[in-house]
Parts: sequence; structure tokens; C-alpha cells
Amino acid sequence: MKKLLMGSVVLTAFAISISLIQMSCSKEALAQGNSTSQIGKVIFKKMISNGGVEIWTCNYDGTSAAKVNITLPSGVTYSDDMNPVMSPNGQKIFFTAGATGSFKGDLYNCNTDGSSVTKIHDRAGGNIILGAAY
Repeated sequence: MKKLLMGSVVLTAFAISISLIQMSCSKEALAQGNSTSQIGKVIFKKMISNGGVEIWTCNYDGTSAAKVNITLPSGVTYSDDMNPVMSPNGQKIFFTAGATGSFKGDLYNCNTDGSSVTKIHDRAGGNIILGAAY
């Protein structure tokens, strides 16, 4: 009887500890800080009728598509191989752009609303291939 009682106490303590661990490891992710976070969005380039390129976002199911209004510096256009990438926290967009008429594409970033466009890396003869931002 003593072994049965001791086994029940140990199993109960184990069950309580597992429950506490599960509660502390909640799967809920809360966005903190900037309310304009784009987590849960898809980012893509869209070819337009005049041969230009635009950056757009939408929800995973394709709804709420919206153009990101980015004003590039004078004499700079999106690169032909531009594939925009969103930062993991959903607050920055990374893309390549270069001098008009050039195949060179430097690395730029901006906020998800298109503001604060910043050149962050000069291609300088190398290739920049955007995949995932870490």
C-alpha cells in the first residue's frame, strides 16, 4: 500500500510539472512595439504594364493586396532580378536597386510603409541574392 501511495504522489507531481511547462510554453505570439508590423503577410514583386516593377504585400490567402509606396533615390530603379524579402519581425523590406540602365543592384531596405529607404550594401561587382532575412 505504501508503494502505491508513493507512486500516486510521484505521478501527480509529474503531471503538475508537465502542466506548468505547457502553460509557460504558450504558442500564442504577440506582436510587440510597432503596430504597423506586417507579420503574416506575403511580399512579392508585380510587373506593371510600362515594364516597371512594384513591391506589393497581401495576406497568406491573397486578400488585402496593397502596393508598398517606395520612393527610390533619383536615378535609381529596381533591379531586374529584384526579389523583395521581409524581415522576420515584419518591420523591414529588403530589395535590390541600382542606377537606371545598369544591371548593378545594390541592397536597400525600408520600413514596410515604404519610408526610410536606405542603401545598406554596395554590390560592387558581386552578386546579391535575396532569400530570407535573418
